[in-house]
Amino acid sequence: MRIIKKYKNRIMYDTHTSKPVTLRQLAQLLSDNISIRIMDNATGRDITRLTMLQTMLDLEKTGHGLR
Repeated sequence: MRIIKKYKNRIMYDTHTSKPVTLRQLAQLLSDNISIRIMDNATGRDITRLTMLQTMLDLEKTGHGLR
């Protein structure tokens, strides 16, 4: 399982690759059937569902979808 930390400034950081990750890259991870957990860095709270819902909505708004 990949752990993604989300910081207050909205930047997400993939702890596996030690690099920032975009919403598009998160969608690609899911498309590649890679399990992820997104954690709020300040509180340690699991915010995976909320972030993924935001990701899907943002990608649909832009017309890119999850592909």
